[in-house]
Amino acid sequence: MPQSICHSCGSSSFRLSRFRRVDLGRLLELQYPVRCRICQARQFLFVLTAFAFRRKGKNKGKRGNGAMPENHAA
Repeated sequence: MPQSICHSCGSSSFRLSRFRRVDLGRLLELQYPVRCRICQARQFLFVLTAFAFRRKGKNKGKRGNGAMPENHAA
């Protein structure tokens, strides 16, 4: 996968951005919105590249579902 770099700060850390109706034209060009995790700048990346970022941080920051961890003593 080619290295993607933020146009504002040069970081290579992204997350998916919320899709907006005005982004539909860009999606037809196979581009999806992402946000830089450092400076929060919004830009577009190739769809497959953008969704690769979704997989990387899928479990990070996940909120608990109320279940206790297995190694937690009651």
